[in-house]
Amino acid sequence: MKTKRAFLWLATMLLSISLLACDDDSVLPGGGSDSPDNPGDPSNPTAVEWVDLGLPSGLKWASQNVGANRPEDYGNYYAWGETTTKSTYTDANYRFGSYGAYTKYCYSGWGLNGFFDNKTTLDPADDAATANMGDGARTPTYAEWQELISHTTSTWTTRNGVKGRLFTAQNGKSIFLPAAGYKRDALAADGQGGWYSSSSLTPIEEDNPAYIWHFFFNSSSQDIGGGGRTDGFSVRAVRPSNPPAEEWVDLGLPSGRLWASHNVGATTPEGYGNYYAWGETTPKSTYTDANYRFGSYGAYTKYCYSGWGLNGFFDNKTTLDPADDAATANMGDGARTPTYEEWQELLSHTTSTWTTRNGVYGRQLTASNGKSIFLPAAGYKRDALAADRQGGWYSSSSLTPIEEDNPAYIWHFFFNSSSQDIGGGGRTDGFSVRAVK
Repeated sequence: MKTKRAFLWLATMLLSISLLACDDDSVLPGGGSDSPDNPGDPSNPTAVEWVDLGLPSGLKWASQNVGANRPEDYGNYYAWGETTTKSTYTDANYRFGSYGAYTKYCYSGWGLNGFFDNKTTLDPADDAATANMGDGARTPTYAEWQELISHTTSTWTTRNGVKGRLFTAQNGKSIFLPAAGYKRDALAADGQGGWYSSSSLTPIEEDNPAYIWHFFFNSSSQDIGGGGRTDGFSVRAVRPSNPPAEEWVDLGLPSGRLWASHNVGATTPEGYGNYYAWGETTPKSTYTDANYRFGSYGAYTKYCYSGWGLNGFFDNKTTLDPADDAATANMGDGARTPTYEEWQELLSHTTSTWTTRNGVYGRQLTASNGKSIFLPAAGYKRDALAADRQGGWYSSSSLTPIEEDNPAYIWHFFFNSSSQDIGGGGRTDGFSVRAVK
């Protein structure tokens, strides 16, 4: 019902605002072009000014829309998951299928020929900000739009004759979002309101992947609601600040071990980060027995016991080498994946609470010295992301011991809303990694 309400809200706003909209042949302020922000070097996102609004996440917001040359330019319009512009934005010409027959980003019952992947966040390859502005730039998530709205003051104003909203932070810095309208068959409602994409599909609980979370505003209001994924919306990019090198939390543990404040591949504590098969140091699109780095079930080429290796191989190794550790490879010397014993120590000396952080579900682990770390419920990956928001699967560096006689499994930390434990998990699955040093 929530999606239906969100869509009804959007449809009502579209109807009311379209009565005030300019002619469909309106010229975009600044001559909005279809070229990237930095066509001479699209891999260099620094050609756009990145504004530090002092947000808790440390995210920086671009000073102008994707495809714009100035803050007040409208820029380009993109359907959700598309990285190039079109003359019209319809169900018929959408990249990932049509209503009820999607080929990516959909739930059971909504895909073509029974397809579903339960993916709710844009992959970098499908992100208009990443594709057009270079590595580091991306479309904001639902939670990041919420953060912007919660930590700025918004004012309807004009900039060089262009209507829009100015978002001013407590540190005095601001960004301007032009009222660029939206596109279907033609440009509509420019000068009256702005429709800005997030990278987040409405969640599985809503059970309708035809809608994305988007930020909408007009002269009198602003909100985040459900918008059609095939519509042409504006995109305003974000990118992370360089995180401090010492984001390590001292929980007062007996070992003196420090825990990282966020997952490997994440830039904030609530960020999901990357997923890694055990012993692999780069993420993949799928995690299967067939594409695993160290062989397959019963034919392993490293980390296995007698009877489990390829052509009789075995090494009885049960702990990751530094060269095979995703934390070490991606965060530098000193960082590594926790052992089974270090996960036990963490659980024994902290209090764990299921909670949310900036709209993200997870567990807060609080030590007796008052310090804490947050582990997001990032799910796991095989053919696609699964069970995010429902639970977290976190690797250890420890294979289950020889006594277990099955090197297909590693010790991993698992939690959901009601419980947590350390158990055996598949070494080929894509799990989150939280580093220690």
